Amino acid sequence: MKRGIIGSAMTNHKKPRKQEIDQWTLQLETLLLHIAETAQKHNKQYYFGGGFAIDLTFGGLSRSHGDIDFYPREEDTQWWKDWFRSQGYIISKDTDMENLPHAFSLINKNSDYFADVYPIAVGRNGEISMLTKEGTDAVWDGMLTIKGTRGVWQGKSWNEVRKVNYKGQTIAVENYKTVLMQKEEYIKLHPGETLSEKHLHDFARVSRYKKGWL
Repeated sequence: MKRGIIGSAMTNHKKPRKQEIDQWTLQLETLLLHIAETAQKHNKQYYFGGGFAIDLTFGGLSRSHGDIDFYPREEDTQWWKDWFRSQGYIISKDTDMENLPHAFSLINKNSDYFADVYPIAVGRNGEISMLTKEGTDAVWDGMLTIKGTRGVWQGKSWNEVRKVNYKGQTIAVENYKTVLMQKEEYIKLHPGETLSEKHLHDFARVSRYKKGWL
């Protein structure tokens, strides 16, 4: 992985402050475990990304989280919508999903925001992509490479999805390196913005692991 924000953030790490895990995060954790259990029971392929992927890769919750990033396979989109509805959730669509026909968000009747769901397809050599509306020029300010009606996650690969065991449940998570790479790319595409405290915490946690502190 190229050096840049990731390299400097991991090299110039500070030991992350011990954080209390809020009740909302514990509620998200329960949902995440339920999704993983259901996927295993029904033989559905998926992975979790974002901060949860880093936390679960390195042993468990180390900070609070705002929502879940869930990536099921594209052919299972309707199946998951039906399942979420059966669990009492409401299928919604965030504004940044307008050019992604299969993407949806998960809320409840109080408009509490639980998850971003981005159904993916897997191409040759593990390439990960999402369906985009015809005529789409860019998604998320260029974070996806547009090829026809597909938005390709450059650098991400299905072949690098890993399985972890957490609280007795096998869970598929994105490779932590590409989670951090995505954070770096966002900053590059938004000059003047900086990594938030939660993102710095994630970099620091990975750095501590590499130094053998975990």
